[in-house]
This record gives sequence, structure tokens and C-alpha cells, in this order.
Amino acid sequence: MHTEVLSRFFFCLGFPLLFLKMKSFFCLLLLVNYVSSVCYCPVRCVDKNCAYYDTVTCNDIESRDECNAANAEVTDMVNSMGKNADLFLLIAGEKGSITAEQASRLRTHLSSAFEDTNAKPVGDCQAGLSTDTRIEKTNSHCFSPTLLGECQRISDATSTYSQTIHERLSSEITKDASNLGGLTITTPIVADFIKSMKARGAIASAKVKCASFLETTSELASAGQLVPSLFLSVFAVLALF
Repeated sequence: MHTEVLSRFFFCLGFPLLFLKMKSFFCLLLLVNYVSSVCYCPVRCVDKNCAYYDTVTCNDIESRDECNAANAEVTDMVNSMGKNADLFLLIAGEKGSITAEQASRLRTHLSSAFEDTNAKPVGDCQAGLSTDTRIEKTNSHCFSPTLLGECQRISDATSTYSQTIHERLSSEITKDASNLGGLTITTPIVADFIKSMKARGAIASAKVKCASFLETTSELASAGQLVPSLFLSVFAVLALF
């Protein structure tokens, strides 16, 4: 009888203990993910007392990926607006409001408005990839302020870019008025085309997400002596046992 009671007691006790183990495990995994946001750049001592040391660089992969993701968001937004434009021009052509050549030229002008290098935010996601910018209070963990800045630059410019596409479209159409068969920005079908792009551009569909430079550097600076990710990963697994 006593043996059975004890068995049940320890069996039931195992559940909260397992829960605590799992909770610790997931907390440690979160810490691992946090630490992986920087790269490992250990100091390489030249002399025995480390009075002199070589600067070791590392690649800030996560910041590069964040920059690439920001570029992809802008591209997705442009593709979405292009599909809307294609549908508008297709319907206009089917109704006889414009000719096929006029539709083609209008679409070309929209592409020019999209790709205006003075307006379109495009991050250089290789700039500053290799970095030796160390986190305060550490000698072995670095991050790339340049790549963080690239991502933030895209984020800051995206809304203005999308909300002014219709203005660049109007400008492109005006410059090519002599080749549009009498179409101008005041022609009803063209005016509607520009309005449709203005309405679509006002929708903030590009969800560019990146930590601001100041916030990230502040958080990383307060991290103190960070532990290499591999060590934390092993420690997290051992925490289950």
C-alpha cells in the first residue's frame, strides 16, 4: 500500500518538475537566440600578457539577413502595385479606352517610376558585413552598425517612396506626351490610372522590420559579458537533465 502511494506521489511530482525543466529550456533557447544576433570575434593576443592583440573580425549574418528581408518587402510591394496596374490597363484596353500601345507605354512609365534610383530605397546588404565593432564590456562579440543603419534607412524611406510613386508616374507620362497618342495626365482614363496608383501607394503594405541602431546598440551594450552561442546551446540541452 505504502509503496503504491509513494509511486503515485513521485509520478505526480514528476509533472511540475518536467514543466520547470521545459520552462528553463525554452528560456535558455530565447537567450541563445538573443546572443546569436551578434557574431563571435575573439581577441587574439600577440604577447603573453595580451598587452598587444590582433583585431579579429566576424560576419554579422543576422543584420545582413534583416537588410535582405527589408529589400524583399519593398520588392513585394512593387510587385503588388504592378499587378494592380496590369489589371487596370487590361480592363481599360478591353473597354477600348486605350490602345495596346498606349497601355504598354503607360505600364513602362510606371516601371520607371518604381525604379527611380533617387527614390527607391535599396539597402546594400553586404556593406559592413565583416565587422570588428565590439559590444561594450566584451572582448569577443561584435555587430555591424553599418548593416543596422542600412535596414533602418530602408524602413525610414519606404512610406515616402510608396506614397509618391503616382507623382513620378505623372512626371514620366508628361515627358512622353508626344508618344502617347493624345493621352495626357488630364485625360480621364490616365487620370484614373494615376489615382489608382496613388490609392495603392497610400497603403503601407511593406512591413519593414528592423531594430533601430540606437536601440540595438544600447541593448547589446548592456548585455555585458556574453557567452558564446554554442556553449549556451549545450547548456540549454543539459538543463533538461
